[in-house]
Amino acid sequence: MGVGLSRGAESRRKRTGVTRLMDISVIVPVYNSDAFLGRCCEALISQDYPRARYEVLVVDNGSIDDSARIVLGFDGIRSLQEPEKGSYAARNHGLRHATGKIIAFTDADCAPRADWLSRIASAMDLDRVQVALGNRQYALGEGLMGMLASYESRVAACTFAGSRPERYYAYTNNMAIRKTVFDRIGNFDLVQRGGDNLLLQRALATLGGCEIVHYDSEMSVRHLEMVGASDYLEKKKIYGRVRACFRDREMPEPLPLLTRLDMARKTLRGHSPSDAVRFCFVLAAGMVLFEWAAAGHLISRARGRFQ
Repeated sequence: MGVGLSRGAESRRKRTGVTRLMDISVIVPVYNSDAFLGRCCEALISQDYPRARYEVLVVDNGSIDDSARIVLGFDGIRSLQEPEKGSYAARNHGLRHATGKIIAFTDADCAPRADWLSRIASAMDLDRVQVALGNRQYALGEGLMGMLASYESRVAACTFAGSRPERYYAYTNNMAIRKTVFDRIGNFDLVQRGGDNLLLQRALATLGGCEIVHYDSEMSVRHLEMVGASDYLEKKKIYGRVRACFRDREMPEPLPLLTRLDMARKTLRGHSPSDAVRFCFVLAAGMVLFEWAAAGHLISRARGRFQ
């Protein structure tokens, strides 16, 4: 377990120029995503991985904007339709049509780096690896958003370097899974959010624990929707509500507060005092909003039961 590639996979890559080639299916659920979808599709068809060895499946989930027209403008992308609402329903539909041995997931508002699929193939070159997770950058790579992305990357690296499966989490905007995993444990649960975490916990319990998961900091996508601090804070509120919804099911535990504070301290190195103040304020606000949203959702559910 660790960040980046193992020594064996890295040396193999240096010797051959590319690791063992595998057929990869990329699944992208789409719902009214015309603001970013073009950049996502462009990034996917411009990968440095051999084009004949991967397919891109865009699954429209009932969009009423120009998403369908945008997809048609890209040769070699398969356009599918899933009328049942929900991104996990769309991903499951893509799975039914996927032909690759590796299934890679990203979102319509994300632009994978040019070597994204190559990094996935390198990770999956390790036979023990069943799930690969990568690094997520924000639309702006500098300033406050760059600091927040760096902090979240440190948290991910620390989490996946550990051996506690209850802390492991997943995110379908930058994840790859062997097709055989779905054959063994089933597809995504049809929930509004959190289905990726539920799937990962099933995989960990069924297939052998933390060793099946590989995190690569160079397997990178840029989350185009994340432009400013307000976007970051809104995500924290959403994650808080998701945790409340699944409190009695298997959802990941956060890293201890002291560990997260150490990640923040490392992120602050080399930045100006003004940047440090803004970063600390937004980070603290995000933690508060996460807990507030989780508590508020639980209170609302309780009131509904007793009315």
